[in-house]
Amino acid sequence: MVIEVEVAGSQKRKAKRATPVSISDAMCRLDLMLKALESETRSAIWAKVTLEVGNAIVMADYHGQTFDGADCYNVLRNSTQMALILSLCKLFERPRGRQGQSEVTAFNRSDLSSIPVFLHLLRQKRCRAKLVERASTGWDGRPLGMSKTWEGDCMAALQRCDDTARRLTSPRGRRAAATLGVFRDDHVAHLYAEPRAWSANRYNELFLLLDIASDLVSHAYIAFRGCNLDFKEREEIWMGEARAFWKPALAAATAADPHSI
Repeated sequence: MVIEVEVAGSQKRKAKRATPVSISDAMCRLDLMLKALESETRSAIWAKVTLEVGNAIVMADYHGQTFDGADCYNVLRNSTQMALILSLCKLFERPRGRQGQSEVTAFNRSDLSSIPVFLHLLRQKRCRAKLVERASTGWDGRPLGMSKTWEGDCMAALQRCDDTARRLTSPRGRRAAATLGVFRDDHVAHLYAEPRAWSANRYNELFLLLDIASDLVSHAYIAFRGCNLDFKEREEIWMGEARAFWKPALAAATAADPHSI
């Protein structure tokens, strides 16, 4: 089926109606995407924690000092920063349709595991009905007399997913997404003869995107699997692990005699 779209000058062009994704395919893709998004979000949080803890220790204990190994620390810092940015780029990538292809068709046909594609399918009522149905059986086919409670938990988690998605489309969220795009183009994807400027103050905008990803995946895990995946709690644990690495590593680097190595 085709529909006709009016354009300027009373000319008309034909645009194909987007072919809907079957419910079985949509649910399969959502399940696979959630697994990939959880893994990538975990990697991004690890990178952020490693970067923040290392920088905090250096600024507090070694700021201004010169020691053998400082250049290696800078390489690790820059590499970790790049890993964080690359994870965010993958998490928030939007599919690009072919010329003349509608955005809906591009999203329906995309095999990306990204938050925009995930939300595109998650917003559909039929997918939500399937998730509530899945929750009514305890997510594993054993309701144990808790069907209504679990259905309510699923619907509440889906509402929190909606609330989180609205943060992404808010002015702050749009500005953060634009900042990520600029950083990708200026400092990741391309190499320029004259380096592009970047303000460290803009990292907070990128961290906002990571917070959104973290919250969305955590809420979605409850709706999809009935599991409480609390990234905030895990982040605190990972910060402790990062300190356990950076403190002795930096102390040993500054105290070492390079001539004895």
